[in-house]
Amino acid sequence: MNKSFLIFLVAFLVWPIDLAKAAHCALDDMQSCHSCPEVAKAIDLHNPDGGEYYKGAFWNGLYAAYRFDCLDIGRQLLDHKANPNLGGTSGSFLVTLVQAWPHDKLSINEKWVDLVKHYPIDPGWKNPWADEGAAEIVAKGEVPVAYRALWDKITSK
Repeated sequence: MNKSFLIFLVAFLVWPIDLAKAAHCALDDMQSCHSCPEVAKAIDLHNPDGGEYYKGAFWNGLYAAYRFDCLDIGRQLLDHKANPNLGGTSGSFLVTLVQAWPHDKLSINEKWVDLVKHYPIDPGWKNPWADEGAAEIVAKGEVPVAYRALWDKITSK
């Protein structure tokens, strides 16, 4: 084996491991979380809306909790005044809750809609990254609404 090939082989085998170590679940990197315990460690109840906008979504604790169906963490954040309108697709948690991804399971989305209905949701609330609220995003068809009945539930009083 020549020396160049050996160096290439070692670099190829080691490099992905170093990248995996670089990404870790934290408030400013919630997309790297992989479980409810990781999300629980990463959230900050003194900054319940903390997170980052990354690739068309606001990755905050509420969104991460929803991704892994950590309902207790979501409730805890909301009880600590997390904005129930903020998080997920286009920064709108309400839009996120009527999409199939990531669960593709209506019962999970129903639980979360039932949870946020106990807090001050507002389909017209405009997040900092878009000059439109969830109602406008849905009305314009900017995102797929998989669960229309849940959207109706969100928008009813």
